[in-house]
Amino acid sequence: MVELYFLNLVQQEKLCEKSGESTIIRLPEGGTVLVDCGVPEAGPAIVRRLQSLGVKKLDALLLSHFHLDHIGGVPDVLDAFDVDRVYSYPVDWFSDYMTKALPAYVAALEKHHLVPQPLFDGMSFSLEGVRFDILSPPKDFPHAFSDYQKWMLEKYGQEVYPYDSAAVTVPMANDSSICFKMSYGTSTYLSCGDLYYSGERMVLDRHKDDLHALVAKANHHGNMTSSIPEWVDAVGAKIVVGMKDGLPDDLVKKKDPEKAEFWKNHVSGWPYERWPEHGADYYFTYWNGEVRVEMDDQGHATAYPQRGTKNMRPSSIG
Repeated sequence: MVELYFLNLVQQEKLCEKSGESTIIRLPEGGTVLVDCGVPEAGPAIVRRLQSLGVKKLDALLLSHFHLDHIGGVPDVLDAFDVDRVYSYPVDWFSDYMTKALPAYVAALEKHHLVPQPLFDGMSFSLEGVRFDILSPPKDFPHAFSDYQKWMLEKYGQEVYPYDSAAVTVPMANDSSICFKMSYGTSTYLSCGDLYYSGERMVLDRHKDDLHALVAKANHHGNMTSSIPEWVDAVGAKIVVGMKDGLPDDLVKKKDPEKAEFWKNHVSGWPYERWPEHGADYYFTYWNGEVRVEMDDQGHATAYPQRGTKNMRPSSIG
């Protein structure tokens, strides 16, 4: 049995504007993989949850990308647990842009004498009979925003989100997220960090036939920036979990009208509506709390919300 724990950090840590994502994967023989570590304020909650599950060490820490809401809790996690290996992409990829998130992360790695192992499209690793296939980012992913804009447009025909000049790293880093497909027998799980619609189209262009999965994490916290119809159709997941610390539509409400119009022109509808329309049971940590999913190796999965709502109850898929 493989267990996935999609943490609901905001209910435990209310010291910050947003909490980010963190997923615990318990392997068949008791090993543990931690994917992402939320914001710095969420670090203690992640440590407590791991300890409550009896985790003594981490077999792997996989960091999807270098935004603060995904690597912020790394120092607390590394102080609390021995880690066999850290997977990411090279620290110097976005060093000119990631001034807020990187220093504490790099210092924590150096403190614990850890050197991240890079993961790129086409690579894989296995733990306890569970295989992790990497579907993105490609090795030629651009490291500068102007190059990224041009590369996405020329190679994949994608206009990227025209973010404020002070935060150009946001779309570039999100689309560089490590995308992996985990396979345990005939059961599969897909996790792709914060891919925007543009990153989804990039991965679809390269791996459309490889994306189908029984269970999936909704990209970019279940926001309207992602889960385009073509992606949802290709993945075809039966259980989908979005991890976010606010309502699913607050992204548009917080943006100015011009940016809201941009999203409406590039992404139609909401992930919490689209996934169920394609046959998925959709869970959202803001509504459901922590979500636990059990997967056997025969293509069956069961989801258990920590606290349910009227139309979001535990369901078995097989």
